[in-house]
Amino acid sequence: APGRAGAPPPVELVEASSSGIVLAVRRRSDGSALATVSLSPLEGASFFVEGLNDPPDEVEDWLSSANSFFAEKPRLSLAQALEELLSTAPGTATSSRARGARSQDDDEDEDDDDMDEDEVFVSEDFEVEPQEGMDREAQRAAFSEDQRWNDMVVTSAAQGSRQASQVLMREMRNLMALRGDGDRKALEIEMVDDSLYRWLVKMHAAGFPDDCRLRAELERFAAEHPSGVAAIVMDVQFPSAYPMEPPFIRIVRPRFQMHTGHVTIGGSICMQLLTPSGWLPTVSLENVFVSIRSEMIEGEGRIDFSPIGKRDYTIAEAEEAFKRVASRYGWLAR
Repeated sequence: APGRAGAPPPVELVEASSSGIVLAVRRRSDGSALATVSLSPLEGASFFVEGLNDPPDEVEDWLSSANSFFAEKPRLSLAQALEELLSTAPGTATSSRARGARSQDDDEDEDDDDMDEDEVFVSEDFEVEPQEGMDREAQRAAFSEDQRWNDMVVTSAAQGSRQASQVLMREMRNLMALRGDGDRKALEIEMVDDSLYRWLVKMHAAGFPDDCRLRAELERFAAEHPSGVAAIVMDVQFPSAYPMEPPFIRIVRPRFQMHTGHVTIGGSICMQLLTPSGWLPTVSLENVFVSIRSEMIEGEGRIDFSPIGKRDYTIAEAEEAFKRVASRYGWLAR
């Protein structure tokens, strides 16, 4: 994009790859460097933008706002994404106008809502249609839920970045909304210590095919184990650079028999997708867990019912086994 006559362009391409592009963005006002950002296509949203080299707060705020916009516009083109970024960049004349336009739109929406409420309360019989009342109550509940998640993003940002926290929030909400068979959720997810960056995930036996031997063995495990849970319990840890770097996923329990289910001897998941050489920031966590379940079925996963199998996997043995297997196959290099 050209700048003023004799001035450097507001954005320059630094690097391009299959996973996205890296851009150097300058202030339109004086041509000074603003930030270096990575822009990648993201499943479930149009794009994800991340500041590189420890950006200042004003850049973090700018990119967080951009990611919120991208999440609501899943069909944006690259040109439209770049236009949004440049028009809202700090220190530009267009950024103030863009924010003002958004604010005006929000105010108009609020005015419309206020008018609707006034029309309800000044009706002659003061009655509200039951369905309308239900819709308004649902809207309030949805707003409250959105606010709760947004507060969670703010409190978790210190563990990584606002951008990573936003993506993790969306991923968790999407996974929690998935339906399984009957009343059972496809996946049961909870945060560890109220952190978006560490999850405890239960992949229930009911999510495996009826004729899958692993399903029957999980049910047997539940009958014999003190937890009574017929599920594969996983510890999922996300790096601060997520989704540009993969999560580390390990099984906590039950223990698998050696060389079954594509599970390492230490309980980590043996998949190139979860290594630096195979990870793509565009992959959704839903697809990650679908792949894990498929690998366990294809690899004929079996539960270890020996005395050793009663112990949970430890994180130390999982990390050691992961590094050993990934190094053997050359998966640690990008």
